[in-house]
Amino acid sequence: NRAAVVVLTEHKRVLVALNADRPLKPASNMKILTTAAGLHFLGLNHLYETRVSTRGRVVDGVLEGDLIVRGTGDPNISGRFYDDDPTAIFKKWAQKLLDLGIREIRGDLVADDTFFDDVRFYPTWRREEEGRWYSAQVSALSLNDNCLDIYIRPTKPGSKASVRVVPLSDFVHVTGAPVTVSKGATRIGIYRKTGTNRITIRGKINRRTKNWKDYVTVDNPTLFFGHTLARVLKNAGVELKGKVRRVERKDRTDEGEPAPALSDAESSVPPEKVLILHTSSLKSDLPVINTRSQNLHAELLFKALGARLYGLGSIENGARALKRFLDEHKIPRSGVVIVDGSGLSHANRLTARLLAETLYAVKQTEMFPAYRDSFAVAGRTGTLKKRFRTHPELKENVFAKTGYIGGVSTLSGYVRRGSKTWIFSILLNSFPRGLASAKRLQEDIVALVYAAMK
Repeated sequence: NRAAVVVLTEHKRVLVALNADRPLKPASNMKILTTAAGLHFLGLNHLYETRVSTRGRVVDGVLEGDLIVRGTGDPNISGRFYDDDPTAIFKKWAQKLLDLGIREIRGDLVADDTFFDDVRFYPTWRREEEGRWYSAQVSALSLNDNCLDIYIRPTKPGSKASVRVVPLSDFVHVTGAPVTVSKGATRIGIYRKTGTNRITIRGKINRRTKNWKDYVTVDNPTLFFGHTLARVLKNAGVELKGKVRRVERKDRTDEGEPAPALSDAESSVPPEKVLILHTSSLKSDLPVINTRSQNLHAELLFKALGARLYGLGSIENGARALKRFLDEHKIPRSGVVIVDGSGLSHANRLTARLLAETLYAVKQTEMFPAYRDSFAVAGRTGTLKKRFRTHPELKENVFAKTGYIGGVSTLSGYVRRGSKTWIFSILLNSFPRGLASAKRLQEDIVALVYAAMK
């Protein structure tokens, strides 16, 4: 009763329906629904916009006023597409300000994240995992997946290892280092105290260890974004005289737009002028969500859906958007529970039929090739790169989303044979013989589907 399987032909004929309507934990198969809803409501060419603006004037190289950075959930202000330099975009912004003649900002650097609500670490996530990259806090202004990259190199035995933190930010404080040892395994722990950005590194690193890297999440990613930007601006020659601060939510409307400006007769405050407009596309981020299974990126899309459809990016509005997608496609959602967009929470419940019909719904649209190609490919990419080894006939013929949280293993997607594409969803919420056997069972089921497609 804690397993479900559904198989659909390309014409939606149901071939297998085992516990098809039983609500089970989907783990990262939740991303199938989040990205499908994203494509449906926002479109493949949706752009996340980040605006850098001011109401001040530039006089003799001085911006007389605040510099405002307003975000809408761009997931890729990072080094992902910029040679692993998480501040590459900030450096471009700094150069743009210099090109505009700005050498000094007399006011504050104001980080406006009010497109989303203030719930950053979701209430149904496990607090003990808050430092891990897959539990990164969610903000409309996100930098480097809201993580610090920690690089550690051994030195000489008995001495502290070399620690490098990327990006450098005045908002975090990292102390400690592993000791270099000549014998024994490398064991390194990175700890962030809850509610702070005080990070401690402990442990030991074998002198032969190379390229050791890990990630730790930051607390309050909005201010992390702002402080890191201020540091990059300073290094480029743009001095911030004021402070870094978050915008006050009362200064914004529920629609995430600035409070209505008064007429010129009523106010002497000049209109806001956009200095820099940065965009990134949903199309480029789909593979990050579905092939890499990046939780934060799924949550940013989830909240962006809530904001675009209902005025504020919140868990409740994100869930409303996903349920609206199901209703518009007449996909049954009895027993469905949606508390995040990534599937990290153990409180989520979806059915195998729902996932299979969601996959079918997207297959009927012109966006299907991009959607299918955003999934991991058997034997080739992402979370399926090392799977299906006992079924070589399936290599490059399965496009699917894996899912794993404690006690849960899921696999749903498309299997291709010649001109045919069928759909499967396999949800396992119990596997007494272990995770490896659960994965083998999933792969064997998909192999049977492939064999039936002759």
